[in-house]
Parts: sequence; C-alpha cells; structure tokens
Amino acid sequence: MLIFFLFIVSFIGILVMFLSIAYFFSFYRLLKGDAPFVPVPSSILPEITKALGISENSVVYDLGCGDGKVLMACASSQPKAKYVGYEISLAIFLLAWIRILKMKRSRSIKVFRKNFFGADFSKATHIFTYLMPKQMGKLEEIFERELTSGTRLVTCSFPLKIKKPSDVIDLERSEFLLVRKLYVYDF
Repeated sequence: MLIFFLFIVSFIGILVMFLSIAYFFSFYRLLKGDAPFVPVPSSILPEITKALGISENSVVYDLGCGDGKVLMACASSQPKAKYVGYEISLAIFLLAWIRILKMKRSRSIKVFRKNFFGADFSKATHIFTYLMPKQMGKLEEIFERELTSGTRLVTCSFPLKIKKPSDVIDLERSEFLLVRKLYVYDF
C-alpha cells in the first residue's frame, strides 16, 4: 500500500513539474513576442466549427494547436475530414497527442511537434489560428503565396494586418474575457 501511495505522489509531482516547465517556456515565448499556450474556451468551440464550415473532403490545419481541443471539436462535428495540428511546445504537444489518442481519432487527426512556419499549406482547405499579431503578420505573407483559391481561414482575436475579413463574428463575450471575436477570411 505504501509503494502504491509513493507511486501516485511521485506521478503527480512529476506531472506538476512537467506542466510548470511547459508554462515557464510558454511565458518565455510570450516575452519574445511569440504566442504562449492559451487554451481556447470550450464555450466557443461550436462557433469556431461553424465558422470554419468543414465538409467531408476538408483538410483542416490548426497552427499552434495547443491541447488539440479545436481539432477534436472539429473532428466530432465532421469525422470524415482530415485534421493536421502543429505545436512546438513538447509538453503541450504531448497533452494534445494523449487527448487525441483517448478520443480514438488518431487516423483522422495528425499532430506534429514542429514549427508551422516550415509547413506546406497548399493542401489545406481550412485553417484555424489563435496566435499573436507578430505571427499573424508573418503568416499573412505565406498565406497569400501558398493558399489555394477557396481556402478558409478563421482567426481568434487577432486579425490579419492587410487582408480584410469576409466576416467578423462577435462572440458577445465580456470585455474582460479572452476571445471576443472570430475573423473569417476566404482566399
């Protein structure tokens, strides 16, 4: 019984330390102007899925997919589509990978631990982002160059700098909460 108790305490301690390190690096990235890990509120997942407008033949990319919550919500609403997530943080990537395995959607959802700036977006029919303005500015140039006609982009909170959105969805959330608007772009 004592060994079991020590195992549980050790496991919880390692988990807390692992997540603490992940958040430390997340805030370090924020200081550099990169996007930290800020989960999308579960209450707005239906709005995101609706804004993306996913069909059976869609290929959905989530750039900086975090814990995989958006990918899983989209896969639940349209299981036949394909989903690709990019997450650079090891701890958060592992969290997404475990959640996706538990959901038993590992065939339709692929998550990669790598920087999305090196990704090929030409196959994407839909893209979701919740990134900082610095990344959005860099991505806008790539999107203009690589996205095919008909690709839909939905961004949380931070719009593209030059391209005008085809729709702005007010989520009617308090001004004190994160994620109050979704910006929809059709390329």
